[in-house]
Amino acid sequence: MYRIILLIGALLLTVIYFAISEPAKGEAKLAYKNYFSWTDANIINHSQAYVDESISKLKAYASKIDSKLLGLESKQIQAQQGLKNYAFNLKQLNSKNADMINEYKTLQMLDGVKNQPQLKEIKSTILRLDSKISTYQKKQSLLKGSMTRTSEMIDSTYATKAMVEQKIDEMDLIRDEML
Repeated sequence: MYRIILLIGALLLTVIYFAISEPAKGEAKLAYKNYFSWTDANIINHSQAYVDESISKLKAYASKIDSKLLGLESKQIQAQQGLKNYAFNLKQLNSKNADMINEYKTLQMLDGVKNQPQLKEIKSTILRLDSKISTYQKKQSLLKGSMTRTSEMIDSTYATKAMVEQKIDEMDLIRDEML
């Protein structure tokens, strides 16, 4: 019983020492780092494990890059489809707007006073169409800018993917040389 109390007391003093003492904390952190992370000495002593772990981390990163590429390319395809839709809708709106303008001019030439209620309605429709056309053009412009940025991100991601694959190949060569 006395030994247990002595052991608990020594353990408690050690914990208090490490909790209070800055040099002891520093040494404990250094020992932890040396034991649980890759240091120069650990890499030399366990080089095969280091290379294997590096390759697995690079492959995991390459997998994340592939996922990101898939997402970016899907986004770009959706944007291209959106641009086609906006172009089609703009063409229809512009055609309808031109028809309404022609109808307005025709009614105005016939008898502007007699056709005043119709002219007012057509003018209102033309203004709404102009607003819609302007909105679609702005959305189309924003979508084009987004596609440009997405395309740049895809190019950058492919470059990163190539670098990661190159590093994987280099690490594979290192591993083969070690065997």
